[in-house]
Amino acid sequence: MEKRQTAKLNMFNALLAMLNSFISVWTANAVVSAAITNLTNYINTLMLADGVRLVGTKGATNAKNLARQTLINFGISHAAAGLSYAVNNNLAELQQLCSLTKSDFTRAKTVELEEMCRNIYNGILPYIANMTSYGATTTSAATFNTAINNYHSLLGTPMAQRSATVAASLTVAQQIDNIDALIKNSLTPLLVQYSSNTTFTNAYASARKINTVGVHHWVNVSCLVTDVHNNPLAGATAKIVELKKRKKHVTKANGKFKFLKLHINTTYTIEVILTGYVTQTFVVNQNSAISLKHTFIMVAGGSTTPPVIGPIIPITA
Repeated sequence: MEKRQTAKLNMFNALLAMLNSFISVWTANAVVSAAITNLTNYINTLMLADGVRLVGTKGATNAKNLARQTLINFGISHAAAGLSYAVNNNLAELQQLCSLTKSDFTRAKTVELEEMCRNIYNGILPYIANMTSYGATTTSAATFNTAINNYHSLLGTPMAQRSATVAASLTVAQQIDNIDALIKNSLTPLLVQYSSNTTFTNAYASARKINTVGVHHWVNVSCLVTDVHNNPLAGATAKIVELKKRKKHVTKANGKFKFLKLHINTTYTIEVILTGYVTQTFVVNQNSAISLKHTFIMVAGGSTTPPVIGPIIPITA
């Protein structure tokens, strides 16, 4: 989000937190309760849209590229097997179908590659039971078919994700306008009836103030990477999985690194990788500005652990 939008979101979250802290004041009023429910729903929709916007298209593109390379590998191997079998059994049509080079596959356009591979699969299928000695089996052909179908399912996904990202950005702007209108035209007039409760009304007025536009309320995370004996580890790579463009950190001798200025009410997965150790993750999702610290204890091995939430220890002044 833009700085102005982030500043407003901070205000919306502060306002909602304030209203929930005074729930005993308004909960018996059905109209006020409905307005605050609408506010909550609008904010949730805003956060979901921003999450889609943050994803971008890189993940979909990477998945498609991986599926393409997998399909190319299967296509090359099964075309070679089909060609050898066709030559040895005088099958001219199959020989022509499978007379493809590696560059034919790698240079093929998106739809063309799928068509080439489907033709090869369909061509060798009647003979597959007899092709084991040529490098293709019933099992490999089934996996080849799965690779074709997987590739087909991913065609157009980067474009679709791009469209989703654009739509999400528009939704963010629309939801901010919706929330502004709800506060101005519904919530604020409704709360005039509680003017005698100065503590409540003063808290509401204070929460509605937007701090200087561009000043964000952040989550800051200070981390330490150690082995199981509490010795700091150098050379560990730390990144935020959801933010592909965020700079990675490589720990020095003290094993420390920081990620600063993370948005509140947003999920971030911090991943730490070090050769010879199990990859560790830590999930951050805070609903208020806070400074956290977390220790990644690296265990010797090569597999990956599931995301770990906590312990979260606020850093006190």
